[in-house]
Amino acid sequence: MTKFFYALLAALGGGAAAGTGYLVYRALKDDTGEPAAPLPAPAPTGGSGIDANDNEVEALARVIASEAGSGTDAEKKAIGWTVRNRFRNKSIYASEFPWRSQKGSNPPFASARPATEASRALARQILAADQSEDPTGGATSFFEPRMQDAFAKAGAMARAGETGDRVIDGVKITDITRFKNYKKDANQIRDSWGKGSTLYANAGRFEMWGSARLFAQRDGVVQTVVGATPYTETDREALARAVESSCPHGTLQEKQAVAWACRNRAARSEKSIVEAIAPGGEYGSRDDERVFCSTAKAPTVESTKVACAVLALPPSADPTEGAVDFWCPKQQAVFHALGYAHEAYADYSMGETAMRERLEQAGFHPCGTVGRFELLRV
Repeated sequence: MTKFFYALLAALGGGAAAGTGYLVYRALKDDTGEPAAPLPAPAPTGGSGIDANDNEVEALARVIASEAGSGTDAEKKAIGWTVRNRFRNKSIYASEFPWRSQKGSNPPFASARPATEASRALARQILAADQSEDPTGGATSFFEPRMQDAFAKAGAMARAGETGDRVIDGVKITDITRFKNYKKDANQIRDSWGKGSTLYANAGRFEMWGSARLFAQRDGVVQTVVGATPYTETDREALARAVESSCPHGTLQEKQAVAWACRNRAARSEKSIVEAIAPGGEYGSRDDERVFCSTAKAPTVESTKVACAVLALPPSADPTEGAVDFWCPKQQAVFHALGYAHEAYADYSMGETAMRERLEQAGFHPCGTVGRFELLRV
């Protein structure tokens, strides 16, 4: 498996610092620009196998402070458990000391930032807990999609000969040449990891990953760490069904666009995801008088991953520029033609031109295309 390590570069020299409304990230040159690849998950119950002495507590506490120092309590807890899972029955201290920033996969996590009393208390709690308390379900690796995207763009600029500081997608990065070896964005990381690993949990900004085989053997369900996101399991179920029903054979980018349009529509109407696309919790086909997209199909693992990932991201990460609806013009034309001969397509009473006119009359305007889909906003 390709070796990864995600440089959450806030650890070097005291980590991230505020500046003109942005986070400033500093990094040493990384050999891979990628996170450490997931390992097999631990057994679902039992202890960590890690001696909870002062050195181990300090090591885990420093990793929590370095990787998620500015994060929510839920994010810090998820990071701590992922580190415990990766080092099960081994010493965290032996790998992380001397304390330093992460580079490549040695060490696998940053530990440069000093521990706080709060991070030490959390570390003790995690090391002493039974495995059944793990909110990630056994994840052994993590990365932050928004930052990975920014680092990859910085790397592309550096390889093209650019130098200096840049603000990339809201992230202020000092000296983009430090990111020259960052070649994979978040979707490319997911594609590589997906060959043997799978998404275990979403915790706010972070995606937590582990072994796909063990996940399947345990009838795994993607976890959402409570407190890291405002969405409920019902919201995620509804969104995953919408993705599967609207785009069952689409590309990852198409599925993400559909998910974002659904999320944005719910936000615009000031409703929960489930109330916006499945009122009353009733799943079914598209009904222009009631719901704007279908939720008839049960979600697959892939559509569930997409839904969880989209709901874990901040609104600023939206690639659709605020789309609140979507449609497939070519599909509309084909189904309209089939409607003359097949009863199953009889509801497609309008061709592409007529549909465009109806959408415009309803106040919807094109804001972009993703694959086969045209995205709409008001």
